[in-house]
Amino acid sequence: MMLYHWCPPAIHITATPIVSRHLISTIKGFKRLGTFFVANALDTAETLSKLLTERGGNLDLTAQVLTDLIAELAVPAEGTFFEFFSFPVLSNNPYGVFDDGLFPVWKWAKPESVYQNKGLWEADIAKVLDHGEWNGGKELVLLAAGVTGETLQTTVGGNMKLTRLGQLLTM
Repeated sequence: MMLYHWCPPAIHITATPIVSRHLISTIKGFKRLGTFFVANALDTAETLSKLLTERGGNLDLTAQVLTDLIAELAVPAEGTFFEFFSFPVLSNNPYGVFDDGLFPVWKWAKPESVYQNKGLWEADIAKVLDHGEWNGGKELVLLAAGVTGETLQTTVGGNMKLTRLGQLLTM
């Protein structure tokens, strides 16, 4: 599964996490956008960014918008079926989470929960969502931040002590 960051008008490839569709569906605002046959050689991020820019760039990514964008592409002779999903991610700096030299870290939150209402910062999105589903159920809010390699080691160790992330939405 490829993970792309949609920050209109650009889409950036960020990671290839191993996370199930079931876990992603626990995120509040999760939307299934459809399954499309896409050419193997297609640079999805670059192509969709270009098409979005041509439309003004500030479109919400809906199933209809994605269908319209994919329909503009030539039908490939060889390709792969890709299933597209969308879900919101909150950050104190949405442009800086996936910058060069930074690594994404994730955290779940569920402010309305009467029990546990947040998890710990973690580099593995699958672990975050698994922990969130176990402790918070569905409709989780996903938080993200970009950290340096040195900070990443501290984060994975569980000792996240960053003022930079302290500005992130804490629930």
